[in-house]
Amino acid sequence: MTALKLRTIELDHSSAIEAYALPEPFHQDPAGRLLVAAARVHGLSIATADRRILQYGSVASLLAHK
Repeated sequence: MTALKLRTIELDHSSAIEAYALPEPFHQDPAGRLLVAAARVHGLSIATADRRILQYGSVASLLAHK
């Protein structure tokens, strides 16, 4: 198994603003929107099991197994 290179980022104003300017359609879950927005603002991929995020073409994502 390949080790993941993870880092923690702080929620910033740019990510908060981006959360409500995401290209639609996208679900209305505020936490999901913030995660996707932060990934986009910081040029990161998001690891998730959320199918809506995985199918959303406006952010790089990978399936996180449960």
